[in-house]
Amino acid sequence: MPQRYIHPASRNYKKRSRVWMFFPLLLVFSICSYAYYALSRPLPTGSVELDNSIVMQTEAAAIIWPEDGHAAIGTLKDGVLARSHVDEKQRPIASLAKVITALAVLEKAPMQPGDKGMTIQLEKEDEDLYWEYLSKDGTVTSVTAGEKLNQYQSLQAMLLPSSNNMSDTLVRRVFGSMEAYVSYANDMVRRYGLTQTTVDDASGFSPQTVSTPSELIVIGQKALEHPVIAEIVAQEEAEIPVAGIIPNYNGFLQLKGVTGIKPGNTDEAGNCLLFSARYHNESGQDVTFIGVVLGIDATGYIYDKSARLLKSAQLNLRQIELIRGGQEIGTYVTPWGEHTSLVAQESIWSYNVPGDLLKPEFQPSAQPPVIMANQPVGTLILDKEGDKSVQVIADHRVLEPSLMWRLTQPVRSFMSAKL
Repeated sequence: MPQRYIHPASRNYKKRSRVWMFFPLLLVFSICSYAYYALSRPLPTGSVELDNSIVMQTEAAAIIWPEDGHAAIGTLKDGVLARSHVDEKQRPIASLAKVITALAVLEKAPMQPGDKGMTIQLEKEDEDLYWEYLSKDGTVTSVTAGEKLNQYQSLQAMLLPSSNNMSDTLVRRVFGSMEAYVSYANDMVRRYGLTQTTVDDASGFSPQTVSTPSELIVIGQKALEHPVIAEIVAQEEAEIPVAGIIPNYNGFLQLKGVTGIKPGNTDEAGNCLLFSARYHNESGQDVTFIGVVLGIDATGYIYDKSARLLKSAQLNLRQIELIRGGQEIGTYVTPWGEHTSLVAQESIWSYNVPGDLLKPEFQPSAQPPVIMANQPVGTLILDKEGDKSVQVIADHRVLEPSLMWRLTQPVRSFMSAKL
């Protein structure tokens, strides 16, 4: 039987026909793969547009600053409210350093109200410290080798009559050496966030122990928050072994409402005072003011100038509502056009901050792109310490993007990356 002749061109046509048969399948596969990729991509989170006008600048309060010193005023709750010099410089702080010493000792060897703490057996070395400081015209407390004091009595001797020798005796018992104490104390103030405070000794007799008025307000806060220190600095006198009755050299305690904390004086530092006073404000609340005055030349004027500073603060500093509960503080906007108002969960109250404009900062929390109504989305912070902050919630639900938006998102991302 004769073979059928097939033209070569016909063979090539059939091969091309079979190839084109797979093109629709390839197209369908590509479309499905792209759709799967587009729909399985995680949704991008939205952005927060903060309303920077939510906090108004308050008028400067009429604070009476000392003419010849450096000072700051604040409250136990709010910290620093105002300072006499915007550009503060480090200054010797004399016996105000003993407040730092007390904080470090009680952090290393904790005590609660009513505790007496460790027992300290006085030795010849402690007597030598007494004579050493006495020869330097430093403030001392009588000690005798062989006598015993407990930790609480040692803190009283250090904080009430400002005993230099007892501050050294105490830190040597707790830390082993002055070098170990200095290292610990400097680490501690750094943990407090203080960068301008440097500890060189336990008593403040060294002019290399320095700080600033603003940072001493923080030290005052820490001291008043410790019940043992707060209790001691408010005492008018105490009785301890050997020395007998020891007075509190803080003459500012005679002023009504004053609750402590510590005076100090050296040739390099001048007259210094870190003080606290409780005040019943016009809203019926008790407010504890903390003030610092450094570098006053005349001994008799430190209390007078501090009293003027405190009185002017009590009269002029007013508690204001920085943020109102339910106030809109910004907007959460998604890339697909959905948005919701962000509102503060509660109010933030503070004393006015003279001359300062608080700049709001939003700290977002871990959150999905789609947000439900009343869901927390972050924190509004009004100060660098984070003391004035409030949780922020979404006003209403944020809807998911449409199917078309999700399908076209990879293309838009690719195009925006190319531009």
